[in-house]
Amino acid sequence: MKVRKRFIAVNVILCILNALITMGVAAAARPVEIDQPAPPFTATDIRGSSIRLSDYMGRNVILVFYIGHR
Repeated sequence: MKVRKRFIAVNVILCILNALITMGVAAAARPVEIDQPAPPFTATDIRGSSIRLSDYMGRNVILVFYIGHR
């Protein structure tokens, strides 16, 4: 029973965070025009290192967003 309550609480928190992040991204998002540079983008990889999109300027880049469960 305790595990189930914890599971539900974690899922509720994740849903709220997802909604807040989505609203923030949607508010800040602007369409990117064809043949124009992509906006600045920074992310953290699975090792905790920071990755900037600008580090790959001139290359083809595919972004894959994945949430792993630990």
